Amino acid sequence: MRWNGQGGVVCPLRGQSLESRLAAQRSVGRAAMADALTQRDEAEALAIALEAGVIEVSAAIRWADQVIEACSDPTSEVVAVSLATKAPAAEMAHLLRNTPGELSQPRAARRALLFMMMALESGRVSSKYIARSLYGMWLRGGAPCEDAEGAMSRLDDAFYLATEGMIGTVAEAEVELRDFLREYAQ
Repeated sequence: MRWNGQGGVVCPLRGQSLESRLAAQRSVGRAAMADALTQRDEAEALAIALEAGVIEVSAAIRWADQVIEACSDPTSEVVAVSLATKAPAAEMAHLLRNTPGELSQPRAARRALLFMMMALESGRVSSKYIARSLYGMWLRGGAPCEDAEGAMSRLDDAFYLATEGMIGTVAEAEVELRDFLREYAQ
């Protein structure tokens, strides 16, 4: 749910960015506006996380249900996500990407990295698995910024080389991965 700062729920309007809605509120500072996710950003982050295998389809359905609950006129695309209870992850990712609105790929990527960090910390996935997922994100042009690209392409190799006993240790690669996620996940 989103709140309007006056005790009321805000419905993200079709095609209108959350930043523009927040800009109209005097109580919201520039820093908060710069980091605010649009509905489209949230959907893209969920799609990336689904493709990486770090969240379940049910997380996307819960998100859509929350959007519908908070909105008097939800988009048909969000309703489709909510109703796709039997959809496999790839189909749900496609449905999420149909969500209308303005997309900031860097913000969506940072949120997807947060999902990855949470999955890693909960023990649902291994460090090596996350490193491989980061490499896949990088290959698809999904880095949150240029500075992150090098690490996203290198971490998978670090795990491979450490596992083979060639360079470094798995523990060192895990530290590097966790440092990366702490720096870039939001």
